[in-house]
Amino acid sequence: MDIISFEKTIIKHPVAFGLVGARILINGECLQEKIENTQKRSYNYQFAESLYEYLTYGDIFVENDAAAVLTGACTVDECCGLYCKIEETDNEVIWKEFHEYAGTEIPLDEFRFDKEQYKKEVERLKNFV
Repeated sequence: MDIISFEKTIIKHPVAFGLVGARILINGECLQEKIENTQKRSYNYQFAESLYEYLTYGDIFVENDAAAVLTGACTVDECCGLYCKIEETDNEVIWKEFHEYAGTEIPLDEFRFDKEQYKKEVERLKNFV
């Protein structure tokens, strides 16, 4: 089972400079850095408030069960943000089928999180804002 955690960070992109972002750590490894190193694609940390909305199925959750877990290099989800499908079972939350907004698939293995640990960690995002 994978372990998810979040770290508060400050976004340094000129368009969103100074806003609060969230680094996603999966098994202690930063998701953004992993993708940049393996896929040679560039993303920014998601805004903490937006990430919380996506992961709790808020108003900005996409209709096809996908959440923008990283913003695009330009800080706009709908441009080239990284999305994944989120599935819940009785005991797990699964992130899978990673893709950009336009549909470009990003080859990442799925992540399986303990549902209780995942939900507690997602609730911590509220403290970042």
